Amino acid sequence: MADREIRPILEKYFVLAHLNVFEQRGKHPELNNPGGEKLVADLGGEAGGVPFLVFLDAQGRPLINSIRPVKGKAKGENVGYPALGEEIEWFMVMLRQTLPALTAPDARAIETWLRKHSTF
Repeated sequence: MADREIRPILEKYFVLAHLNVFEQRGKHPELNNPGGEKLVADLGGEAGGVPFLVFLDAQGRPLINSIRPVKGKAKGENVGYPALGEEIEWFMVMLRQTLPALTAPDARAIETWLRKHSTF
């Protein structure tokens, strides 16, 4: 999402924030943000892995997160970085549900970029 092509579109609608958590899994616990793992748990992402995405309203309340509903899985699945078709579809649902002002051209540009950069 840091790509020069897509970031300006996202920044038009969102304040983007990055939080390092679970870095001990990658052998770099010094990179963890203090309190980050608790925040991820409080926002519903403790079991879903990283990256975990959550959209908050202006008061910091969660609106939707990257745990997409999956038939037969009570807790769903974390989309993480949306690379598969169903993950990209959920990310687009996340955008549309939280951002009524998202223009059709911007939505198409985001989805096209994600599909273009998908590894699958």
